[in-house]
Amino acid sequence: MGPPMSSTPQSVVDDTFASAQLSVSHPTLDCAAVTRDLARAGIMASVVENRSVVCSGDAGCRVEVGCRILFNRMSREQIATTWQQLRRDHALACAHLSAPPVFSGCVWDFLHPSLCPGRSGHPTGDP
Repeated sequence: MGPPMSSTPQSVVDDTFASAQLSVSHPTLDCAAVTRDLARAGIMASVVENRSVVCSGDAGCRVEVGCRILFNRMSREQIATTWQQLRRDHALACAHLSAPPVFSGCVWDFLHPSLCPGRSGHPTGDP
């Protein structure tokens, strides 16, 4: 077993990851549209649709459509650019990113540790 993954990208600057997985969900997400958008952008990826159970405090739990997107040979910059496009085009608030062996956690923490919506003081006003 390799070294444990960090929740902060301390040693990541412009590294290229052999693989990275981005997991996104939204009540109205269309994984076929995500796949088409990635293809139009020339980004090679495997996209698998799933269902995610999302729980949030008093609101309880709900089921959302999710897409598990596996990228090969992606740099930190490419991951950031791809996430920003997906976020904008598909009304996404957050995602989970796994980029072994360096990072696993909120994509916002990968980009900048203070931006994760799950943290107090996030600019959107979420908890």
